[in-house]
Amino acid sequence: MNAEPAGAQGVCCGRKSCASTEAVGLNQSEVESALTSARAARARAAGELGELEETIIKFEASLAPARAGMHDGPAPTSMTLHEAMRKVLQSVPMRMMHAQDLAAEIGRLHLCRRPNGRAIQSQQIYERTRNYPYLFERAGTFIRLKV
Repeated sequence: MNAEPAGAQGVCCGRKSCASTEAVGLNQSEVESALTSARAARARAAGELGELEETIIKFEASLAPARAGMHDGPAPTSMTLHEAMRKVLQSVPMRMMHAQDLAAEIGRLHLCRRPNGRAIQSQQIYERTRNYPYLFERAGTFIRLKV
């Protein structure tokens, strides 16, 4: 049996959390450096993911006309505005854009057009956020995709 009081060997108790807390205290600068590196790596990965999502959207949009010609049925219709909004917002790291930029990106990628063939306007983006509150939220002039 050990006669030393609890904590006399540098550990406040037998639990790992106490031991790791003490280890962090002894090596705080190394842990903080590792945390900074991990956060930077996460930011780079998020940026790369956003770029890949944008590339996928572009390729899908460019293949749509060719794929439409491969089927015997009628040509597929463009996606709905809220589907296009969701697709574009999923491709950006913060899943948030200004309504005007979102409308421009939807038009640039040819994801959706108004029934008269004109480009989507930012006011229509705002209206969809009201119609689909479970998908989108407004933060001032920003539109955010709910996760």
